[in-house]
Amino acid sequence: MVVHVLNITIFSDIFPPDMGGGATRAYNIAKCLVQQGHNIQIVTSLPHYPIGLLQLKALRLKEIKHENWHIICLPTLGLPHKGFFNRLINYCWYAFFSLMALTKIHHSNIVFCSGPHPFADFSAYLFKVIKRAKMIIDISDLWPETIPFESLPGYSLVQGIGCTLNKLILGFFCDGVCIFNERALKFVKSRYDYRKPTAIVPNFVDTHTFIYDQMAKTKKETLTNLVSEDVADKFVVLYHGVIGPYQKIENVVKAAGAAREIDKILFIVIGDGEEKERAMDLAKKGGLDNIIFLPKISRKVIAKAVAESDLGLVPIVSNNPLMIKVSVTTKALEFLSCGTPIIAPKDSFIGRIASTAKAGFEVDFSDPSQIYHTIKHALDHPALFRQMRERARRIVSKNFSYDKLCQVLSSMIIDVDKLDKTSKF
Repeated sequence: MVVHVLNITIFSDIFPPDMGGGATRAYNIAKCLVQQGHNIQIVTSLPHYPIGLLQLKALRLKEIKHENWHIICLPTLGLPHKGFFNRLINYCWYAFFSLMALTKIHHSNIVFCSGPHPFADFSAYLFKVIKRAKMIIDISDLWPETIPFESLPGYSLVQGIGCTLNKLILGFFCDGVCIFNERALKFVKSRYDYRKPTAIVPNFVDTHTFIYDQMAKTKKETLTNLVSEDVADKFVVLYHGVIGPYQKIENVVKAAGAAREIDKILFIVIGDGEEKERAMDLAKKGGLDNIIFLPKISRKVIAKAVAESDLGLVPIVSNNPLMIKVSVTTKALEFLSCGTPIIAPKDSFIGRIASTAKAGFEVDFSDPSQIYHTIKHALDHPALFRQMRERARRIVSKNFSYDKLCQVLSSMIIDVDKLDKTSKF
């Protein structure tokens, strides 16, 4: 229950209909805060991820009055969110033009910055000072420390600069930090010597939208319509989301190549991104008819596709162990919520939870043979697999429910709001 209504401004460069985990997390946080009775304003960019803006011109600020919140869409170049330099330009552009929102928002008790860090943090901090508000940083990514471009000239220098800026911001700018799991919080505290208030705000999955329906998995009507062929008798291995440098979908294609002799296995990849064309070319050259690529589709249809799938892929490949160790992607929770066991990165946060509870598997996604043999193992043990489905749903209900998100987030908001503006930590 809300003690009193607060005006909260959320800074997030991506927000639905943009796609990506950051957009989903910002949306869920906004939804939770609205339900608690707060007034929510969102400062975001017009859609640019991953294929770029369809309109030729979007160089003026745009305001959208949603029934639940007020969205301020900033001018955008419409650059696709791909590659190092496109990302850098998009982040800097957002950080600069988010200052335009100062004239549109008259009062705010709390500034909630969801990224990209450290770029959006500077404009959010200026907003905090001018509006005399408190500032919470939601850390769901630590770009450029986790950039997936290890071959980039000056990569180590970029990471070092990013580390220094993040340490400065966390030490002097914010009044509190929320982060999505215990491993990530431990890293932030040790990496940046962070000592201010913290809260673990887990990624949340809408269990009313992503439901466990055994009949849906049997009939597979939505998937049949999407691929234009009857897949009811197939063991569907599904990936949905951004197809970028972290996912290495070409390794999934290679796993499909190894599985081509097993007629029952069908791979379906839904989404767009900078690495999609390469993966599709690899499948075409291999003459693979057991992997199907589909474009981005609506969240409503995605929920049905996930509910009908038999096994969910949550691939992450990176030389940066931080990316693997703390990872808990939204799509992993969506699969589990639908009673769909997952294949997650070895030693990842969500992978360890799922494998320990016998609701999923952990593999090294840089090794296509591991992906293939894990899928074959699941197919060859149907009785065990049916038990995994029940456990998958229970994991989400216990650890990643909407009620849990609201409870933790509400406590964090109230604690930060009570802080004296002159408090020193």
